[in-house]
Amino acid sequence: MAHAGAYMFPQAHAAAYAMTVVRMAGLKHDHPAEFAAARLSVTDAGDRDGREKRIRVIRELRHDGTMITPPDVNRSRADTTGHDGRVILGLGEVRGVGGQAEAILLERDMNGPFNGLHDAVTRCPRVSRGAWQGLVEAGAFDQFGTRLGHTMVLGTAVPPPALEWMVEERWARQKQCAGRSSNLPRSDFC
Repeated sequence: MAHAGAYMFPQAHAAAYAMTVVRMAGLKHDHPAEFAAARLSVTDAGDRDGREKRIRVIRELRHDGTMITPPDVNRSRADTTGHDGRVILGLGEVRGVGGQAEAILLERDMNGPFNGLHDAVTRCPRVSRGAWQGLVEAGAFDQFGTRLGHTMVLGTAVPPPALEWMVEERWARQKQCAGRSSNLPRSDFC
């Protein structure tokens, strides 16, 4: 009897492991974005080893053809999610944001999408300046203008002035092309 138990345990263990592998392969095949988001969500980036594991997972996902998009203040949730075949990084996973993402999401869900950095900062006054800076650097406001523009605006005042940076850049370039002085570098588009 003891001899049979020693033989049967590895078989049962192997069968259970095989079932898990088959289920995971099915999930990866049928729901690749959601599977990729789950892999990123369970990869802790808290220490050096965790960051290296996360980078390795991201490289593997890109190699497999999974599209990974930066966080978006109007589409992301707190955690990484899969949506429309893409992985959207979560707001709460941005360094410096953490639990403050819940306040941003609550405001967005209650009063609709944000119209820009100024709108987000004024509607969420309890979110720290460091969190806004992290979100800008991570690309959460890319739909509203350049990261450099948002970083410069955040550096001047919180809340930032109500302006659309792309419009300001376009206006400055037009002034430059017309021969007026501007503090922006000379463009090849003039």
